[in-house]
Amino acid sequence: MSYVHPEGDDRDPGTREAPFRTLIRALKSRRSTIELHPSTYSVGRAFVTRPVRIAATATGAVVRGSLFITADGAHLDRLTVDGGIEVARSMGIKLSRLTVRPGRREDAITFFDSTGDIEDVRVECGPETCVHVTTSTLTFRTLRLEPVPATKRGLRVSSAKVEVEDLRIAGARIAQVQAELASQVTVHRSRLTESRGSALVAIRGSMLTADGVTTASVAESAVLAQTSTVVARGCRFEASRAQTVSVSGATVKLHDSRVDAGLYGAANLKSFFRRRGQLYLRGGTIFHGDRDGILAAGSLVAATGTRFVGGPGPRRGHAISLRGRNAELRLDDVEIIAPAGMGIEIADGARGTVTGTISAPRAGGVSVESTLGVPVILDRLVVQNCVDGSAVTVLDSDDVQIRRSRFVGCAPAGVLAGRRAKVRVEDSEVQTFSKYGLAAFGGAQITVATSTVSGRPWAVFSACADNSRLVDAGGNRFDGNRGDCL
Repeated sequence: MSYVHPEGDDRDPGTREAPFRTLIRALKSRRSTIELHPSTYSVGRAFVTRPVRIAATATGAVVRGSLFITADGAHLDRLTVDGGIEVARSMGIKLSRLTVRPGRREDAITFFDSTGDIEDVRVECGPETCVHVTTSTLTFRTLRLEPVPATKRGLRVSSAKVEVEDLRIAGARIAQVQAELASQVTVHRSRLTESRGSALVAIRGSMLTADGVTTASVAESAVLAQTSTVVARGCRFEASRAQTVSVSGATVKLHDSRVDAGLYGAANLKSFFRRRGQLYLRGGTIFHGDRDGILAAGSLVAATGTRFVGGPGPRRGHAISLRGRNAELRLDDVEIIAPAGMGIEIADGARGTVTGTISAPRAGGVSVESTLGVPVILDRLVVQNCVDGSAVTVLDSDDVQIRRSRFVGCAPAGVLAGRRAKVRVEDSEVQTFSKYGLAAFGGAQITVATSTVSGRPWAVFSACADNSRLVDAGGNRFDGNRGDCL
């Protein structure tokens, strides 16, 4: 073991009784452990080229300058490094109980083609990145990143595999955790706050997994995924501007998580170079207020047991809006509560299957428009107590099937079909307290079978003059007037 003391002498043997004065001299001693007495040691740029443990005998040892590590099995412990750390082609590196400042470097810590464990490290960041990992496999535990106003990214992972537990970061201009170039990143039980950009970013074929992660005061998106995959469990995501979850040609899976809508909604999906966005929800809650919950174009949205909670406001956002020829909606046992606009909008060639409950929508339960040639199936759907609008409105769509559903307390109609729409209602109950139970206009056709329909004054109504029709397929019970073409 070599000992270093500010009052030592590099001509001494480096023992406890006769320590070296400089760290540079101790690194040349070839001993496996170097202990630093609390003080400040200037090194300029020191090279660690052999397996050695460098540690302080107590808190307060500062290495002023950068450390460049190329040795397998090197270990830094209980130090402050004021000048940054570079690790290259080192296997089994270990950093523990460190404070790292970047000095003049743009990145405070960089890893290249290395493996190791990093524990209890605090990083005062530089203008580019706090910690940059490239082609490495690393595990981080208790990582504290402290960006300055100019810092672009917190933890940047490029073509690497990283697992981090208990990450805390407040700040960063672009991203707080960024996985890129086919990286695999796992983030456990962490808190990401005050980003001026996004919190979790996965791009260019990467896989990012989050477990128990919370974001707060994030200016842009809490989750941004492009041509990558993100899986989150038990997380809470919040953003201030943009949309909280942004999906572009990527797959995002949220399990038992909470999403609070940003300025432009809770989630936005779009295709990217013919690759559609995909959002899978299992459980959890989407709080979207008067903004859009999910706004998707040419993408897949699938949810099971998820709650969407809206609220009154000027924006009139829908809980779910799906558009585009390649768009697909799969909802199973969802609950949509008080959206400021529609509960669900399916339009422009999108297809969908919906099971669940929509309560107190301000502009109607479900709108289906311009979905010619593709099926939309509403099965075991409950729409109740609309503030305004019909339970289901269908326009320019020729294959809308309503099965085993219940529509109560919406006006002007339980089901309103127009503009050559074709709708089949079976094994369902429709109760409205004003205007129509079922109504067809503009050449639309509603076929109804084994259902109970009530309305005041009209249980069923079709505008015969424009070739609208209501087809009684048998087994029905109508409570109210009939104004149809029978």
